[in-house]
Amino acid sequence: MSLIESGPFLLAVGTIEPRKNLAMLLDVLKAVDNGGEDLKLVVAGRKGWLSGPFFDRLRDTGMEDRVVLTGPLADEALASLYGAARMFLFPSLYEGFGLPGLEAMACGTPVVCSNVSSLPEVAGDAAILLPPLDTWAWVEAIRGLLSNAELQRNLIAKGIDRAKGFTWEKTAERTWDVYERVYERCC
Repeated sequence: MSLIESGPFLLAVGTIEPRKNLAMLLDVLKAVDNGGEDLKLVVAGRKGWLSGPFFDRLRDTGMEDRVVLTGPLADEALASLYGAARMFLFPSLYEGFGLPGLEAMACGTPVVCSNVSSLPEVAGDAAILLPPLDTWAWVEAIRGLLSNAELQRNLIAKGIDRAKGFTWEKTAERTWDVYERVYERCC
C-alpha cells in the first residue's frame, strides 16, 4: 500500500533543520483531533544540520507511528504527495523565498504557513498565515480547515491563482528588467 492510500495526511516539505520549525508540528499533530481519523504528518526532505532535536522531539511525543519521513523525493513523487495531502504546512522561522508553498498551491492543496520572513509576500491571501511559534494557533487553524469544506475550496482556488503569478518566464523578465535598469544607471 502506498503512502497516499494509507489515510489522510498533512504535508511538510523541507530539510529537517531548526529554521524549518518542524518539531513544532509534532506538538500540533498530537493536539489535533481529526474525528477519530488516523491523521498523519508526512515530512518530505532530508536530514539537515542540527536535526537531532527534531528526532528527540519525535521520540518524546510518542508520535513515531503518525509521522512518515520520506527523505528526498523526485519531483513526480512530491507532486503526488502535494496533490493527495489534506493541507500543506509551512511553519518556517525563515525562508529566502518559500517555493514549497507555491508548489502546494499549484497542486491544489490548501496552505497554512508562517507569517514571517518572505512567506506572507509569497502566499498573499491564498494561505492561512500564523505566527510560527504559536502552537495553539496552528492547532486551531488546522482543525478549522479540516472541518470547513468551503474554506478549503476558497484556499485551493486562491492558491491556484496565486501560483500562476509565479512562473520562470516572469522571473526571467523581471531579472532582465533589473539588469537593464542597472545598466542604464552605470553606463
